[in-house]
Amino acid sequence: MPIMVVNTFRIKKWVFIAFALLLLIIYLLTAVFRERDARHEVEAPSWVIKSKVIVIDPGHKGVDSGDVGNIVVLEKEISRAIAKRLAAILGQSGAVVMMTGETGTGDNETGTIGLPALANGNEVNLYIGIHVNSNSSVSRHGAQTFVQSGFPDSKQAGQAIQSTLSDSLKNTDRLTREVDNNIASNINVPAVLVEVGFINENNSMLLQDSVYQDKIAWAIYTGTVKFFEQSEKTDRQAVQRDIINVFKEQEPDYLNEP
Repeated sequence: MPIMVVNTFRIKKWVFIAFALLLLIIYLLTAVFRERDARHEVEAPSWVIKSKVIVIDPGHKGVDSGDVGNIVVLEKEISRAIAKRLAAILGQSGAVVMMTGETGTGDNETGTIGLPALANGNEVNLYIGIHVNSNSSVSRHGAQTFVQSGFPDSKQAGQAIQSTLSDSLKNTDRLTREVDNNIASNINVPAVLVEVGFINENNSMLLQDSVYQDKIAWAIYTGTVKFFEQSEKTDRQAVQRDIINVFKEQEPDYLNEP
């Protein structure tokens, strides 16, 4: 009798382990397919981004390292890694990407003073700044977008990117903030500053993780596509209204609204 109890216990133990492994596999497969479907949803309408000129500006270049984390991680290393991932995705979708950088990297060397000239003089459609927030409080986490107050197109772009960051990363409920920014205020195109997270004890390692950096880049890309889709829709509606108004002016007797 004791032998049967032991064998029964062993069988139940293995059944439990097998069931737990099955649940883990299902969870991982679900996450993979969900990510794949999300990318396919973006790839389908990505024609809206083709030939768009986008400036990507990773915060802090050259000797300016930006904030330094508790485990000696430089803000510029994180922001540049994410910026390169984003540039690659945008480029594969047909966008024309201009990325500010350091001498010898093959990228444009552009300081803060030269950014307005770069953005305003090249028929740029969108400026995206990539930075990392710093706060010693371990409770601070998540990405947030900032835009220049009083610029509706920038706000629309910021909200689109913020929405996809929240949906993809699932670690923030932050909203787009309108602020006064010296760079964005001098740029005559939609401009969004993305703070991708916080350099603190709880988040520094996560921000250095290549998989997480890839998720951030894809989220920003998805938001960018969303913004251009919204803009295209608004432009089409405006054209349609103009056409209707022209016909109404020419044939008022036939096209009066009821």
